[in-house]
Amino acid sequence: MIDEMKRFYISFLLMAAAAVTACENQFVSDEPETPADKYVFTLQASSPGIDTKSEYSAAGEFSWSSGDQISVIFNNGTENKFFTLTTTDNGATASFSGSIDAGYTIGELSSGTKIALYPASDHKYVAADSKPIKFNIPAVTDFTASHYSANMPLYAEGDSGNNFAFTNLACGFRFTFTEVSASKVKFVVENQKTRQLSGDIPLHSGPYLDNQYADVGSEKASLTYIANVENETVTFYVPYRYWADFQPTITLYNADTDEMLFTNTAAAAKQLTSLGQVKPFSISVTGFVYSFPSQHGIDWNSITVSAEGDSSSSNSGVKVFKAVADPSYLFIYFVLDKNKMLTDPSYEYANLQVLYLGDESDANCVNTSWIWGDTETYTKEATGAWLTYNGEPAFHCWEGIVGSDTGNKAGSVAVNKDDVHYEMRIPRDNSKAPMTSTSASTAHVGMIVYYQHYHGNTGSYGSYMITPPKKDHGGALLRVPLSPYVAPSDK
Repeated sequence: MIDEMKRFYISFLLMAAAAVTACENQFVSDEPETPADKYVFTLQASSPGIDTKSEYSAAGEFSWSSGDQISVIFNNGTENKFFTLTTTDNGATASFSGSIDAGYTIGELSSGTKIALYPASDHKYVAADSKPIKFNIPAVTDFTASHYSANMPLYAEGDSGNNFAFTNLACGFRFTFTEVSASKVKFVVENQKTRQLSGDIPLHSGPYLDNQYADVGSEKASLTYIANVENETVTFYVPYRYWADFQPTITLYNADTDEMLFTNTAAAAKQLTSLGQVKPFSISVTGFVYSFPSQHGIDWNSITVSAEGDSSSSNSGVKVFKAVADPSYLFIYFVLDKNKMLTDPSYEYANLQVLYLGDESDANCVNTSWIWGDTETYTKEATGAWLTYNGEPAFHCWEGIVGSDTGNKAGSVAVNKDDVHYEMRIPRDNSKAPMTSTSASTAHVGMIVYYQHYHGNTGSYGSYMITPPKKDHGGALLRVPLSPYVAPSDK
């Protein structure tokens, strides 16, 4: 069995949300042969601009294929209901049609928003819930019994002409097995982290799939795919929300005999290295712009209060540093170069982050002159956090101001190639550096990341990453506009 198992090679591709292409016009038609209690509805759909789904051609090219199905929300003035529409087209845009119950019109009841989900499934709308749409990912999908699809979750909202441009709801791993002698296989993925892979998953604003708890070993923490093997090769796409919560055991079986052909358990999140069977693939899609999946629905690409890190030799490493505030919270987003971080797993906690925050209201909090040296900046050292754990990007804040609830931490880290993305939500009424003064209209924000680990400092003084650049390099703290403070409703 060991010799047989060594014959397989697996590759995986870390995917992220992508921009979408424009779409064409659509039309609605009533066909006379349709039963009196139903009518035919047709819409036009365009696809995401990244390799995510059923027909995989060149990198970055997406193509609908005949037989694809989507779920579209309709209402009858009382309730919402998803109906299934199917396409016979092939290409980046396609027309989808389906039979709709009489009395139902397209759009969500309360807002009128026209919502479509791919792939079609037993999606639900629970009006009483704060996240009413439940995206259904089946625990078992038999691709040999129906139209083949890579099963990556997509979302679209229709415009006034019922044109729908789809975007991604999740990231995913691509597993490719080669030199497979079986004609049909069963692929089982079991998450060793307590996070859901299948079942009804709430759709968060943004939109993206919510990060839901599931017991290890439960059906919700697993996925099973059955597929035919072509030319001794078979590929599976596994959707998931956060790579930090995806630590799978993967097993490939001969679907006809149930013989186990291959198995492997990740040593840690995003790591599948035992037996040397997994090879990482980086994203290299022409025109692809990575969009960080904000946990708080923020489009960070549009935020203009931004700075790069200090570019001096000992201070480089911060690629992006941004901040924005609402009446209750300050949100911070930054990107580090993983090659400039300490990644030795023996360090346990490493890469010490310190934030400097203030709101112009405390004249006793002037920053020390060796950093920014701006006498009009009033900040305090506000947080202490480790940015890696056992050599892998993570976020561990012990200072407390970020909060102990998992909503402030879970999913605050994402990796794209060598870029490590972090997002933080800080209550403006925190005890370390409050930003609640009625006279303040601006928050001041800066950050230092020290090359330090849990067992001590690894470098001499000056070994750190700093942003914005220091005063002698022309830098100054970020100025973030503040609206009047309002206590958060979720406290």
